[in-house]
Amino acid sequence: GSRDRRSYGKAQMKHIFNEPYVPGRTVKDRARHPTLPGIFPTRKATAPWVRTRLPLMADGLIHLETDPRVVRIAVYPPKLEYSVWNDISRRSKVRTVSPDVAVQEDDGHVTVIEYVPVAIQEERADFDERVRVLREIYAEEHGCGYAVHSELSVRIEPRMTNLRRQYEHSFVDDRP
Repeated sequence: GSRDRRSYGKAQMKHIFNEPYVPGRTVKDRARHPTLPGIFPTRKATAPWVRTRLPLMADGLIHLETDPRVVRIAVYPPKLEYSVWNDISRRSKVRTVSPDVAVQEDDGHVTVIEYVPVAIQEERADFDERVRVLREIYAEEHGCGYAVHSELSVRIEPRMTNLRRQYEHSFVDDRP
């Protein structure tokens, strides 16, 4: 909630917006890649363009690029290793998450985002629990938010079409 947005120190994740970091993921430029990687021009990252992992991520970045509250984005923030308890084996397992983007808002708040299509979320039996655990870990240990976006939150019409138009015009028309 909004309470923990303010109570934690906000400095933990902020360095990735200004300093070099090891990306948590690399996206290769392969024609027969199953997730259709792409190139996305941006004004909010340190580089003038970023490589996207899948079309859903590119559409999600349009939302971030056109949102005036979002001041910086950092693609593929560092991987996070975390442990989850397994009731069957009676031991904890180490899992890894490689988020797609970290976002810094104008109030300094940082949110880490993963773009996961609905079909993939439904395939994973423990997906909701994973999201709950990651929200907790990112909030408590990194002072930031964690969110999962799917086509249900990203591709809302007519909003998506309007944002896409706004994004495209922002690169064509630079007049004040």
